[in-house]
Amino acid sequence: MREDIAIATATFYKNVNDARLPLAIKTIQNATAAGHIIVVVDESPDLNVSKLIEKETAIEVHRVCGWKFKGMANSRRHALELAAKKAEIIVWMEPEKYPFVEFVLELAKVLIAQGADMLVPTRISVEGYPIIQQMFERINNALLELVAGQKIDHCVGVRVMNRRAVKYILDYRSKVGDN
Repeated sequence: MREDIAIATATFYKNVNDARLPLAIKTIQNATAAGHIIVVVDESPDLNVSKLIEKETAIEVHRVCGWKFKGMANSRRHALELAAKKAEIIVWMEPEKYPFVEFVLELAKVLIAQGADMLVPTRISVEGYPIIQQMFERINNALLELVAGQKIDHCVGVRVMNRRAVKYILDYRSKVGDN
């Protein structure tokens, strides 16, 4: 089943000294050690970031160049598109969340068992987050619940989905902007 799962993520670090870069490398290493496919799209202005990730993880990093994919939302879409070509189940996650890798297989099984197109995990608590972030996330999730009619931890950042859900994301084009 692991070969049917691809983790997609996008990176952007000012340079190789960014404190978050070792966490992203650990995420990639954990994913490959667990037998998962991982797709990384990097938009860092310093080419040495991509080179370091490739050196430390032995994976190919896809560089974002040119206007077509510029911006966070487009980098994410590009990572999802590449991952969907490699696996049936795609997990979007932030690159620094290395502890989450151990839950990928379990969540993929839930997605399949429920017959869902997308699964959005829920955190038990946001304790330990900065107070302003806790408040923002609670307000954001409450507003989304009013609009969607469902309680969803929208700010969790992780999405587990099938190719059908990826297609909807790839086809979405905001009139306002989504970067």
